[in-house]
Amino acid sequence: MHNPYLQEVNLPVALFERQVDNSFQMMWANDAWWITTSLVPDQCLNHPMAQWLVNVSRAQVAMQLDHIDRIKGSVRFVLPLALEQGDSLFDAVLHPIDHVEGNAAQVMMTLQDVTQEQHLRQTLATQNQFHQETVQQMKQFVAFAAHDLRSPMRNVEMIAAMLKDDFEDHGDGKLEMIEMLGDIGRTASKTIDDLLKYSQSAALIDQVAEFDMQDIQSDLELILNPNRQHTLTFPAVRLESDPTVLRIILQNLIDNSIKHTDRPSTEVSIDIDDTGLGMLECIVTDAGVGFDNPATAFLRSKEFKYDSGFGLFGISRLIANKGGSIRAISPESGQGAKILFQIPGRLKEIQREFA
Repeated sequence: MHNPYLQEVNLPVALFERQVDNSFQMMWANDAWWITTSLVPDQCLNHPMAQWLVNVSRAQVAMQLDHIDRIKGSVRFVLPLALEQGDSLFDAVLHPIDHVEGNAAQVMMTLQDVTQEQHLRQTLATQNQFHQETVQQMKQFVAFAAHDLRSPMRNVEMIAAMLKDDFEDHGDGKLEMIEMLGDIGRTASKTIDDLLKYSQSAALIDQVAEFDMQDIQSDLELILNPNRQHTLTFPAVRLESDPTVLRIILQNLIDNSIKHTDRPSTEVSIDIDDTGLGMLECIVTDAGVGFDNPATAFLRSKEFKYDSGFGLFGISRLIANKGGSIRAISPESGQGAKILFQIPGRLKEIQREFA
């Protein structure tokens, strides 16, 4: 078989012919076959197929050929070959092109290199395993942290209540401070309870609900900015998303901004937009010291640290688990940091901005 067209194609093609003993010998192959497989013509031409397929047993070859006779059609299988550049995998297809007394007299084989595809699948499987392990670590950390913090926060509430009971107000602001301490304890306890319930939900299932951004703002202001020394600006919007996830992300990002400011007070603004594709895009901008390299801000650590909160790495994994993305860029002003992340959700109502 010396078809000029098959000689010119880039796809490796070879022709095999059935012999009297029912073995198949290679009769011809195009140039692409020899280049791709690194096989030597003298070792293959006029030799049984099972003889030079050193990585495939004779039984397997025979099974594929018998299958052709049974189904009167093509068969497909994975063919490993030891090449000069290393072991490779090929998607092999056997096509019967002539029959005698019901059996294939000639068979054409085509090859498609799938080595890179197999390596990619293995890489993706490894990454997916790492992702699942990281998510499990995050769930365990949330459960441990929430459980350990429950009692201290309840004690804060109790002490604040005891102080308030017998406290005589002299108008010097101390009563308000005690009341603020109680509010902080109650809000923190509620947050901890929400986190504990969240960590106990199977596979971090989305807890989608409608809520006002002002609800999250009130909690975060009380926990992160009780003295109002920092300026936190939130959009006045109503959302449909997972409020616990959004609160975890914003609390960590805002806390990170406050911790890394070089001034007594800082400004952090949050903007939210609806992409129209079932995702919310949130932008957190601060006036702090910024990142040395925004492009790698979320890639510095590959391990989850139990003693450092969620942190940037932790929330990036949380967002990825939700099908979103996160990245850091340098603001147009050249100062501070700007973090953009997307999570599933949509805007329900836009009102006005509040701070």
